[in-house]
Amino acid sequence: MRSFQRPFPHSFLSLVRYTFHLALLLGQGIIWGRLSVHWRICMGSITAKTTQGKRREQEDRLVVLSCDDGYILAVCDGHNGHETASKAIARLVRISLEHPTRDSLADTAVARDFLATVIRRLTEETCSDESGSTLSLAHISEQAQRVDVAVLGDSPVVVRTDKQTFWVSPEHNVRANEGDCRYVREHEGVIQGGYLSYHQHDTRELQLTRTLGDRYFSALLQRKAEYFHFPLGRESIVVVMSDGVYDEHFLCRKEDLESLPMTTASVVVQHALLRGSRDNISAIIWRAR
Repeated sequence: MRSFQRPFPHSFLSLVRYTFHLALLLGQGIIWGRLSVHWRICMGSITAKTTQGKRREQEDRLVVLSCDDGYILAVCDGHNGHETASKAIARLVRISLEHPTRDSLADTAVARDFLATVIRRLTEETCSDESGSTLSLAHISEQAQRVDVAVLGDSPVVVRTDKQTFWVSPEHNVRANEGDCRYVREHEGVIQGGYLSYHQHDTRELQLTRTLGDRYFSALLQRKAEYFHFPLGRESIVVVMSDGVYDEHFLCRKEDLESLPMTTASVVVQHALLRGSRDNISAIIWRAR
């Protein structure tokens, strides 16, 4: 990962990346999602946007980090408060800066190990949180022309490898993942009305089956992410979002995400608002140029 040990960047490109990364660390806009930004560097362009929508509180958090071979995109969709999502994003920045620069993430095995390390450390550091959060990560290697994805929860990731081929990440919730439902039942949990809980009359319930935080539900939750990688080309798009992009009538299944107008993050967010989404909405888009 790029660090700030050098007193000054040695080229214009380094200066742009240095300034961008420093702005992220200082919390200017994109870490907390207050601004929509559009950067065109190397072979891809990035846009990011988040909005509170009709919710009383903004619990989504997102970040874009530059690394030696490309970028890391992350979206956390918090619930029962923003604390876990906020902590996860802050810790992700710290972990990325601690990662030794000699271990190039352009190598598939190194990138997979890095994402697994992030998931493990964030799981450990949020295990006592009452609040919870999803975590979806995408490492885009512009050097190796590859994207590595890690998913914990149901914040969707969409990868278009070419004009005809779309991939949508799996969902870790009781309404879409029968394997995770079996895990809940095997650990003496119950599932009713689209939610998991410890018993039929439990007043606390959760739709997700894999999360950060959520101490109360720890015995029923899995903390293992799923990992994927795909080649990138001239027509490729990578989108990391919160599930606020869904609505109740027009776009309510993960298969429907292929119909999203994935031009910029602002367009994705505005489209969800126009369709009547009542949730926090966040999106980061990387598009090959």
